[in-house]
Amino acid sequence: PESLRAEVAGLMADFHPAGYRVMARAFAEADLHGMLGDVNVPTLLLYGADSWASNPERDGRIKHFGGNARVVEFANAGHWLHHDQFDRFMAELHAFL
Repeated sequence: PESLRAEVAGLMADFHPAGYRVMARAFAEADLHGMLGDVNVPTLLLYGADSWASNPERDGRIKHFGGNARVVEFANAGHWLHHDQFDRFMAELHAFL
């Protein structure tokens, strides 16, 4: 929606282009899959089924967490699922915490 587009554009406008480039490249090139098995605390993975960027089951990341992760898929939600389904997002987060 236009309101979300405007909000994201405003957030991104606060970043200096050079700094954003470095951050985006670091995220794109980092492969931390091998470290996920070392996570030994309860972990909550929330993701939107329609996300363009992250789906731990689709891209195989979920297997790296072993049994420590609780995975919750939000149907009819994208990458910004906290906007798409705010009430459910908050309920899942509060239940986990």
